[in-house]
Amino acid sequence: MELNGEKQDKETNLSKYSTGKVKIGDFCLVKRADKTWHYAEIIQVRHNELVGGREEYYVHYKGLNRRMDEWVHSDRLDWSKIKHADDVMSSDDIITDEQTERKITRNQKRKHDEINHVQKTYAEMDPTTAALEKEHEAITKVKYIDRIQYGCYEIDAWYYSPYPDEYGKQPKLWVCEHCLKYMKWEKSFRYHLGTCPWRQPCGKEIYRKGALSVYEVDGKEHKIYCQNMCLLAKLFLDHKTLYFDVEPFIFYILTEVDKHGAHPVGYFSKEKESPDGNNLACILILPPYQRKGYGKFLIQLSKSHRAVAIVTVCV
Repeated sequence: MELNGEKQDKETNLSKYSTGKVKIGDFCLVKRADKTWHYAEIIQVRHNELVGGREEYYVHYKGLNRRMDEWVHSDRLDWSKIKHADDVMSSDDIITDEQTERKITRNQKRKHDEINHVQKTYAEMDPTTAALEKEHEAITKVKYIDRIQYGCYEIDAWYYSPYPDEYGKQPKLWVCEHCLKYMKWEKSFRYHLGTCPWRQPCGKEIYRKGALSVYEVDGKEHKIYCQNMCLLAKLFLDHKTLYFDVEPFIFYILTEVDKHGAHPVGYFSKEKESPDGNNLACILILPPYQRKGYGKFLIQLSKSHRAVAIVTVCV
C-alpha cells in the first residue's frame, strides 16, 4: 500500500491552532447525539470539505470511552461554558445532566460504566498497562474518518485507522464490499461498482450452509486484500496492531450470500504458526451485522481447529 505524499495535509496544526473563543486543549459543554450535555476537551479542528468547508471540532468527552469521541459543528458547543486548559476543573464540572448525587453500589456503577462506555483512568491501571495505554492513545488520538459507505450501509467509525494520508484524513470513505478497495469520492465509488469483477472474497470457500459461507484467505497470497480488511476492521477495534504485516496470518471471511454475490460481514484471523497455540488473533463482525450470532459462529468455527485465545473481539 502506497502513501501519497504529493497532497499537502489540510489539517490545521494541532499545537498552533486557536480561535477567538476556543483553542486546542480547552474544555467546553457539548451536546451529544442523545441530546445530553457533557464537558469535552477540544482535541483538533478541521474544515470539512464535504459540507462546504465548515469548521468542526474533534472532542473527547471527559470520563467516557474514546469510542464516543467525535467531530461536532460549532452549533453543538455552549460557548458560555468554555474552560481554558490552564484552568483547574472541579469534579462538579464534568457531571452530566443525567447524573445524580445519590450513592450507588459497585454493581450499579459497573452497569452504569458499561452502558455509558466509561473508560478506566490511568490511576486504575497497573503502571505497565497505563504506560502502554498512554502510548496507544497518543498515536490514535484523533479519529479523522467519521463514517464509511459499505454496500448499502453508511456506518459510523468508532476508532482511528491508519489509512494512507490522502484517505486517512477524509471525513468519509467509500469501501467496495467485494474487493475492499477504498475511495475518497462517491463518483469514484459508483464507477468502481460498475467495473469491479469481484463478487466474493479471494481464497477458497471452506464452508457453506444456507445463505452463509466462509472463505479461507492466505495473507501471503492475497496481501492487499488482507491489509484492506485489517484497515477496515481497525475502524471498529481500538486495540488492534496488525495492519500491514499480514503474511504470517490466515483470514477466515464470513459472508452473506445472495444473487449479487458473497458479501463479507466479518472475519477472524489466526497465525499460521503460533508458538503459544493460539487459534484466534483477531475477530470482528461489522456493526450492521452484529447481534445475529455471527461472532459466536466464528468462535465455534475456530474451536474446530484447536484451543482458542481471543486477542481482540468485536462481535
